[in-house]
Amino acid sequence: MNRKTIFSILMLVLLISTLTACKKKGEDEKYTLRIGTTLAPNHALSQGAEYFAKRMDELTDGKVEVWTFPGASLGGEKQMLESMMAGGLDFAIITQSPLTNWIPEMRLVDLPFLFHTEEEVDYILGGEIGNHLFSYLPDYGLYGYGWAENGFRQITNSKRPVKVPADLDGMLIRTMENPLMMDAVSSWGGSPTPLPTGEIYTALQQGTVDGQENPTNQIISQKYYEAQKYLTYTNHFYSPCIFYGSKARIDKLPEDIQEDIKIAAAEACEFQRELSRKQMREADAEMDQYLECYTPTPEELQLWIDASAPTYENYASDIGKDVIDRTQELLKEFRENGGKQ
Repeated sequence: MNRKTIFSILMLVLLISTLTACKKKGEDEKYTLRIGTTLAPNHALSQGAEYFAKRMDELTDGKVEVWTFPGASLGGEKQMLESMMAGGLDFAIITQSPLTNWIPEMRLVDLPFLFHTEEEVDYILGGEIGNHLFSYLPDYGLYGYGWAENGFRQITNSKRPVKVPADLDGMLIRTMENPLMMDAVSSWGGSPTPLPTGEIYTALQQGTVDGQENPTNQIISQKYYEAQKYLTYTNHFYSPCIFYGSKARIDKLPEDIQEDIKIAAAEACEFQRELSRKQMREADAEMDQYLECYTPTPEELQLWIDASAPTYENYASDIGKDVIDRTQELLKEFRENGGKQ
């Protein structure tokens, strides 16, 4: 065997060894990702994050480990959103509300009394309107993997029964840090006081605010009822959440893992919405054990709706009147069709 042949064989062996090593390295490489929520571990949003972590482990055969951080342990919604934009946090399941500071069109889903039922929500957000809103996210360093929810919001307070908007007069009501929601509360006669989720309980307990507005499962899971006396079932806002991903972080991952993320996140959102609605029904069933509850009559509810009209006018230019009109057109068709697509 001459030297040229020996050299060729050695080079071939070296090449095969290198390729095998590279393949092994790729196969063995593991990834650790983080996902945050602002609510308690037993809340549906945090449970949705746990479900996502479990599915990612299954889909990637253990190659991806997702660490979950409930209870605002990574900061409030705005902090987590900014962290994802900057490439510091991988995922969060939080409301779209703080995103309206960058994307005012997202205020569409904050409009008071826009939705009447969960079926309407699923129809609108699962179709052209939801896709339209998600189309803005990549320009801000984000991906939207699906719609989760916190649900329809109700008003609680420690002062007196609230039946009509005038009953809110003079009350300090905690709101999200969202101008549209604050303006709506003002239109009803309340004094909006924006606070992060993590500060609500203490503010209620210390009397910094008189009341707050949130879905009933959150009122139970966060124990707001311990510092409140009255609840009014208004369903004034529907509170959607988005399963966000950091574009900067995710774009660095292998393509197969990016596809697994899409699958696991979509499944987690479906799981979360179902669990949220189950928790909501359970919370409604036990709420009168904790608070004096009131459901407005149709005539009383119309007073709330009428008082909300200026909010639509004031934010039409931000959201886009054409988008509001199209959404209301789709909702009208859906309702006329008996709530069927």
